[in-house]
Amino acid sequence: MIHKFFVKVSTNKNEIKILKVIRAFNQEPIIEIQRRLENKEKILETLYLDLEKLREFRKVLRSIINLGGEIHLFLDSEDDEVSLNFLDNTIASQEDTKNYIEEEDAFLHDEDE
Repeated sequence: MIHKFFVKVSTNKNEIKILKVIRAFNQEPIIEIQRRLENKEKILETLYLDLEKLREFRKVLRSIINLGGEIHLFLDSEDDEVSLNFLDNTIASQEDTKNYIEEEDAFLHDEDE
C-alpha cells in the first residue's frame, strides 16, 4: 500500500487566493477545485515518502491557513485525521534519515579511497 496525505479545505474568505495556491500545487482546473471546495472533498494529496513534495505540500497548507482557510489533514483515509504537527514530524524524520544515509555514503566512500 502506498501511503498518502490528503487534505480537505474549508474557506469563508480569500477563496480566490486559496484557489490560486491550490491550483499552483495540483494543476487542476479552477472549476474542479471550486467543485471540490463546495462539496468538501479531498482537494490536495501527496505521497508520504516523497520528501520534496511533502515540503511543498506543507508550504501550501500553511499558505491556506494564513489566508484564512481551514484544513483537515488525513493519512490514507478519512478515518485517520492527523495534525500539521504530525506532518512536520514526518518531514523531520525523513530529513534525518536522508542525512544519515548521505553521511554513511560519504563515510563508506572515504573508506574506499
